[in-house]
Amino acid sequence: MKIKFVQLVLILLVIRPISLSGQRGYYSTDSTTIYGIKLIDGGARSNAKTCQVKLKNLTIRYSPSEVKEYGFKNGSVYISKKIELFDSSQLVFLERLIKGETNLYYYKGQHSGTYFIEKDSSFFTELPKNKDSINFRNILSDLTKDCDNLNDASRLVTYKRTALVRYLKRYNACKLKPFPFFRYGLVLGYKMTTLVPSSSMVVEDIYLFDYKYDGGITLGLFIDYPIMVSDFSFHAEVYFSSNGYSYNYRDLNKDLDILINTTSLNIPMLLRYTLPTLKMRPFLDVGGLYSLQMKNENAIYSSTIKNDIIYINEITSSSLISNHEIGYSLGCGIQWNINYKNSIFFEFRYNNMVHNPSPESFGKREIQLQTGFNF
Repeated sequence: MKIKFVQLVLILLVIRPISLSGQRGYYSTDSTTIYGIKLIDGGARSNAKTCQVKLKNLTIRYSPSEVKEYGFKNGSVYISKKIELFDSSQLVFLERLIKGETNLYYYKGQHSGTYFIEKDSSFFTELPKNKDSINFRNILSDLTKDCDNLNDASRLVTYKRTALVRYLKRYNACKLKPFPFFRYGLVLGYKMTTLVPSSSMVVEDIYLFDYKYDGGITLGLFIDYPIMVSDFSFHAEVYFSSNGYSYNYRDLNKDLDILINTTSLNIPMLLRYTLPTLKMRPFLDVGGLYSLQMKNENAIYSSTIKNDIIYINEITSSSLISNHEIGYSLGCGIQWNINYKNSIFFEFRYNNMVHNPSPESFGKREIQLQTGFNF
């Protein structure tokens, strides 16, 4: 391919010698590579059509037949390739996502985008999401069958840039590691909760009680979404729990009782890191917890005896448990992979409800043991 002589002269006149730190972009023809130019990033669709060079107040546009490659300082590289579009062969610029023994490219068309795979510089094919009832996972499995370590990953990879990049990087290295994927399932647990009096509670006798832990079953659902197809994930749960608190204090002058019954909807939203081992995978959780009291019955009673008659008085009418609680959650556990998709996990978690809208409400501390199974 030939570049217009006048355009080349103009570019060479305005470009000064530069170092790598000053490089803004480059483009290559069959015979020349020019560095340090200012390239215009017009977006994926525009970049697939033309290479745009900014020269002072002038914009020069090169077609895929004139430029074979161009790249931006941020690392984005576009390669001129011939692909099939609308039943005809056309030269376009493909964004190169991976460079190695197997290359991955992306093309953004007028209405949608698609990926292309180049293997050993001799095999080049489109990777459509679905075509003629053939799923892209089947194509990937066939192309990467020489690496047994990716047998499971080919069934889990999604048709997204980050997932395909991660998959083919592992193929180029043929690494045997768990492949992150979206999971959902059931959680079942048991938690022990104790009440923590607030320093601003107006009933002085509230501090006389021995607040022991109360146990209850938890049951709910969870999702686990890998962040950028990494070993970090967003882990969220929705589970129900019930508690019945009953405390008594007695001395010569008074007999006090606290009775509280709650049914809660709990929503922890956590950042989880799971160690990328194969079968047994330890993990850590940290994040926030919101609790909504769907049932909230509570009161403090004082009993006195006069002339063999027991008098019971309710000494507070305010809610002892806030209807809306916010706290933090810390956890650790281990996940056991049953097969390529299903797993079961066990976790120990500590919850602390540190914020209550009402200053006269109890706080909470919880120790939670739970297990989960993903489908």
